[in-house]
Amino acid sequence: MTRLFISFYTGLLLTLYGFVVLAHLINTYAIIDVDNVTDARQFSAEIQLLEELDPHISPERRQSLLNMIAEHNQITIELIGNAQIPDYVQTHLTQSNVWFDDEEFNYFKAFTEDNYYRIATDYNHPLIQIEETIENYIIIALMLCVALCCFIWFFVLHRKLALIEKTLISISEGNMAARTPVKQHLQIGQLNTCVNVMADKIEHLLTSHKRLTYSIAHEFRSPLFRMQLHLELLSINKKGVGSNHIKELEDELFSLEDMVDELLSYAQMERAELRPELKRLELHEFIQTLCDKLTFECVHTLHYINNQSLRYFVLADPSLLARALGNLITNADKYAKEHIYVLLTANSETLTIIIEDDGEGIDDNHKQEVFAPYYRIREANNQSGFGLGLAIVKEIVSLHQGAIAIQDSEHGGAKFTMALPHSN
Repeated sequence: MTRLFISFYTGLLLTLYGFVVLAHLINTYAIIDVDNVTDARQFSAEIQLLEELDPHISPERRQSLLNMIAEHNQITIELIGNAQIPDYVQTHLTQSNVWFDDEEFNYFKAFTEDNYYRIATDYNHPLIQIEETIENYIIIALMLCVALCCFIWFFVLHRKLALIEKTLISISEGNMAARTPVKQHLQIGQLNTCVNVMADKIEHLLTSHKRLTYSIAHEFRSPLFRMQLHLELLSINKKGVGSNHIKELEDELFSLEDMVDELLSYAQMERAELRPELKRLELHEFIQTLCDKLTFECVHTLHYINNQSLRYFVLADPSLLARALGNLITNADKYAKEHIYVLLTANSETLTIIIEDDGEGIDDNHKQEVFAPYYRIREANNQSGFGLGLAIVKEIVSLHQGAIAIQDSEHGGAKFTMALPHSN
C-alpha cells in the first residue's frame, strides 16, 4: 500500500507540473503572451515619458529616473553595447523600442539610436524575495494538500481493500460462508459484488462436488454388490444355466453407464462447458417425433395434444431439447398411474410445453427442491434414479433462455411447464 501511495502521489505531482508547463507553453507560443505584452506596453510608456523629459534634464537626473523605474519594477537596468544583443532582438528593436520575452533578459532602446539597455530581474529586491518566499509556501502547501488528499483517499481505499482481503483469507481457510460487505460506502466499484459472486460459485461447486462424491459412492455400491453376487452365482452354477445372471450383469452395467453419462452431462452444464448448437426447429413436428419414439418406451399411455393451428419455431439444440423433454416424460412415466399428457400452447412471446401425469403428485415441501442436483424424493417403493434428471432439464432450459416451473396437475399428478422464446 505504501508503494502504491508513493507512486500515485508522485504521478499526481508530475501531472500537475506537466499541466503547468503545458499551459505556459500554450500561452507563450500558441497564443499571445498577455503578461509579456502588458509589461512591455507599460514599460514602453514609462520610457517614452522619460525620453520626452530627457532634453530638459541632466544626464545625472536621467540616470536617477532610470534607477527609480528599476526600483519600482524590481529590475536592474544596464547600458550595453550593440554586440551584446541577440540578432533577433535587434531586428525587433528596429520596429519597437522594447523587447519583453520569457528569456533571462529583456531589452529596450532609448534616447539615441545607439543606446541599448538590458533588463534583468533584481533577485535582491525585497519584494522579489517576499514573492519567492510566498511561492515556496504555496508549493509546499500544494504538496501537503495533495499528500493529505491522497492519504485520506488511500486510507479509505485501504480500509475497503482490507475487508476484501479478510474475506478472501477466510475463504482460503475454508470458511465458504464469508462474504464482503456490499454497503455503498464500503464498496470498490463492482469488486465487492464480483468477489461475492465468485465465492457463491465456488461454494456451489464445492457443495456440488461433495454431493457428487456421496452420490457416486452411494449409487455405485448397489450395482457393484449385485454384480458381485451374480458373478458368485455364475461361479457356483458352472454347469447350470447362467443366462439370467449374464442378463442381470448387463443390466447393471447399463445402469452404471447411464449414471456416468448423467453425471458427466450435468458436470459439463454446471461448469458452463457445454455450448448448445442452436438450430431453428418447428416445435410441433419436433415434439410429435419425440413422442412417437417414447410411446414404445413408456409403461403408461402417452398423449400429445397440440391446440395450435399455426407453425411455431424455436432456436434450440435438438439433442439437448430432446433430452430435456425426454427426462420430463420419463419422470412422468415413473410416477403416473395410467396416462401422461404433453401439451403445446403459445402466446405472442413464448411457446409453452406442458408435461403432466395422473399420479400422486409432488408434495409442496419437495417442489422447491426437485430441480436441485442429486435430490430424490425417497418413497417406500421407489428408489430409482440418480437425482440429476430434473437438474439437467433446468440447466438445458436456462441454456435456451427459457423457464421451467412445477405445479399440481388437474389430472392428479405433477405438472411441469417449460416456456421457450419464439424464433421469428
